[in-house]
Amino acid sequence: MAQSLTSLSLVQQLSAKVGSATGIQSSIPVGGTNSTTLSSSDADIIHAFKIQFQDSSDVVRWTCGTGVVTQTAGGTDAIITGAGQGAAGASYDAAGVAIPSLTTIVAIYYEIPAANSSNITATGSNTFYGTIQLSSSGSTQRSALLVPQATTIGAHVDFSCSGAATLDVVYLAKD
Repeated sequence: MAQSLTSLSLVQQLSAKVGSATGIQSSIPVGGTNSTTLSSSDADIIHAFKIQFQDSSDVVRWTCGTGVVTQTAGGTDAIITGAGQGAAGASYDAAGVAIPSLTTIVAIYYEIPAANSSNITATGSNTFYGTIQLSSSGSTQRSALLVPQATTIGAHVDFSCSGAATLDVVYLAKD
């Protein structure tokens, strides 16, 4: 059963003003905004999970059609929370309700905290989900918002790391 979501919105913005002492304009706006209002016909599931990798051998897979998140390499020491995996391989939301079969992933948000000392790579099984690496360099959190609005048929994302690290994932989907 789908969740009852209201007030859905998806907003991305990147902008800056370039100063110019010459020409007609003294301030040139650069950038863009993508603001999409969504309804329950676009997305009816929101789900979040966290992965705490213990070392560079850990690989964790998110199966997009079911929401299930499991460790596939490196033993069993990666800590996966929020995905609420059940014994039958189902994934559960924050209210304890089983996530239904998902047909579309609308948006995915990845975030690593500033304290991470290792890179994390998200490798999608197809071009809709892409490959994204979040760098551990610097002292600020890193994030990426991907809006694939793509089918989940056969899709998964494998997460790997260069050492101990934490990754937060939030996704919006349609059942």
